Amino acid sequence: MAIEFIAALPYWVASLKVIKMKISYSLVLISAIFVCTGQDRVSAKRWRGHTVKVHGAPFPS
Repeated sequence: MAIEFIAALPYWVASLKVIKMKISYSLVLISAIFVCTGQDRVSAKRWRGHTVKVHGAPFPS
């Protein structure tokens, strides 16, 4: 039993590494999407506040 487990250990380590890589890649992708949409929202808010300051109140902020 123990010998089989030790023999299978490299395969487990390799599969765990692959899973970790996939998880980290998807996390990076998700965080990049969130950052992009968040920056779009922030810049839209900033732009809206700027127009409100400059032109009076064309639309509610």
